[in-house]
Amino acid sequence: MKMIGSLIVIAVFMLSSCASIVSKSDWPVRIGSSPEGADVTITDIIEGKKVHTGKTPATVTLSAKGGYFKGKTYRVEVSKEGYAT
Repeated sequence: MKMIGSLIVIAVFMLSSCASIVSKSDWPVRIGSSPEGADVTITDIIEGKKVHTGKTPATVTLSAKGGYFKGKTYRVEVSKEGYAT
């Protein structure tokens, strides 16, 4: 009986772990500013590559995958003449 209980606990743990690996990895992110029309640049910090440039308001789909069990990190810069970045 103890063996069956142990197997059930192990199976539940393994199945819950898999869910995080195969879950959704791209997410829409809305970027706004006041006033609208500011320049927005999104950079992948690890790779150092710009993934988006445009104007606000914008909705950008960003990947959450940064590697095996790692998240992605981005820098978002919003600027407009006459305002602090």
